[in-house]
Amino acid sequence: MPPEREARAVNAAQELLRGLWKRRGEFWSRNIDPGELFPLDVPFVIHNVLGIRVEEPEEIPVEEEGREIAGFIDRKGKRIVVAQKYKSQWRRFTLAHELGHWILHPAVVLLRERPLNGSERDDYKRPHEEVEADAFAAELLMPTKLLKKVFRESFGPPIDGRIPDDDLAFWFSAASPTKIEPSELTARGPRYRAFLLAQAEIWQSTSVVPLADRFGVSPTAMAIQLEELGLVR
Repeated sequence: MPPEREARAVNAAQELLRGLWKRRGEFWSRNIDPGELFPLDVPFVIHNVLGIRVEEPEEIPVEEEGREIAGFIDRKGKRIVVAQKYKSQWRRFTLAHELGHWILHPAVVLLRERPLNGSERDDYKRPHEEVEADAFAAELLMPTKLLKKVFRESFGPPIDGRIPDDDLAFWFSAASPTKIEPSELTARGPRYRAFLLAQAEIWQSTSVVPLADRFGVSPTAMAIQLEELGLVR
């Protein structure tokens, strides 16, 4: 996707979050920290900030056998629909993705989507509109500024695993079902390291909230975001 389109998607998500924050006095009776907004209640944002109805049936009927529909936008009906039958992380990403289409692609009147868990961002062969909606969803659910802050508090500076390191391998092993050798940690690449870190419950003898849980996304979606932001190399 051209850089300007990705920037447009990220900026649109940030603008929506700023709008939510500016109106926080309408929605909360106490002072809150920005971090308390996450995991983001996407249906709440869609309905209360944008005035769009959110419907969450157990499943969405389809006429074509073997096809699954997880969500869709209906601009004429001013509604976004997402099926309840999928994992909460998948529903959240699908709903945020649909919202991205709503905001970024006004010409789209009705669009139906298969289940999305965030891993789709790796497929750059998809139409630009789909990649753009994914970028919007990622920033809405895992905003750059907040994620960097939480990462720094939990793990310190960006983690570079490109050079074998015994200590680093030891702490990554704590997030893995098996022991990881330094050479393996390096050889398997940044996505592997980011995926482990997204689920880590302990780092350097300190308990941490897994980043995927903290932001309510799948470990794969979080791993991609960590890699994209250069927090894990």
